[in-house]
Amino acid sequence: MALKAGLCFAIDLRTLPVVVEMDCTEAVRLINASDSCIAGEGFLVEEVKSPLKWCSASCVTFKPRECNKVAHGLAKFILYENENIFWIEHGPEWLMELVKIDSDVCNLSSN
Repeated sequence: MALKAGLCFAIDLRTLPVVVEMDCTEAVRLINASDSCIAGEGFLVEEVKSPLKWCSASCVTFKPRECNKVAHGLAKFILYENENIFWIEHGPEWLMELVKIDSDVCNLSSN
């Protein structure tokens, strides 16, 4: 549900297009499928696909876990927070360091 909340937030801020990078190939496949998902997790898939309809130039792509340190860092961070938190343009230093690491690792792996 965090993905849906993030997509809705991006739409509200009009920060489009949105690029979603996930380390689960099956989730990427289900979200990108043109037909409705009838799998057990279909409800969750459709909940994510719904706001994506408003983001015509947006995409959901696969990235290996090594390129996804930001997601894991944020997941650990939010465990101890009781409210929604967002940063625009610049985040805390620990987060910006993870962004740099992800960017360096992913740029190396795509070359």
